[in-house]
Amino acid sequence: QGECERGILICGTGIGMAMTANKVKGAYAAVCHDIYSAQRMILSNDGNILCMGALVIGMKTAEEMVRQWLPLHFDPSSASAAKVAHLRQIEAALEHLAFNIRRDIVATIATNGEGHVGGALSATDIVAVLYGAIMNYDPQDPLHRDKLILSAGHKCLTLYGAMAELGVIDKAELKTYNQLGTRFPGHPDATK
Repeated sequence: QGECERGILICGTGIGMAMTANKVKGAYAAVCHDIYSAQRMILSNDGNILCMGALVIGMKTAEEMVRQWLPLHFDPSSASAAKVAHLRQIEAALEHLAFNIRRDIVATIATNGEGHVGGALSATDIVAVLYGAIMNYDPQDPLHRDKLILSAGHKCLTLYGAMAELGVIDKAELKTYNQLGTRFPGHPDATK
């Protein structure tokens, strides 16, 4: 919510807290069990949540880590600054792609009066990451590309929205969703 600039989370190992915190937009959590790692986490990597394991480090080490970590700020001249900036750009691009896919899902359902909004919206982030950052695909070469098998047919609007946003299909074709003879039925069909 933007109310805090930093956080310190503690659990048995620190791992669970870091994994949970990193699901929150703007949270960049790392598990640190030594002073050097805690310093580098913020100075080099712009981390903002220090996670520690109470069962892993002693109280004196934890206190010293926090004491040294709190006054530090990201060093934009660090050797990792370009990597951090690149990751932030990827993150922003994927958020933008996911937003546009969501918009396409809602617009398609509103236009056609049907569709499974919950399932489609729930799959948006993962489809945006897959198509926006991980999968290799070329619409002109359908045989030599990564393929996504969407086993939950009710989420097909997510796939169609991603295809429209990435220029694989014409966005206007979404208006034919689930209509007789469409290439975009209510459940995906690989033969169309």
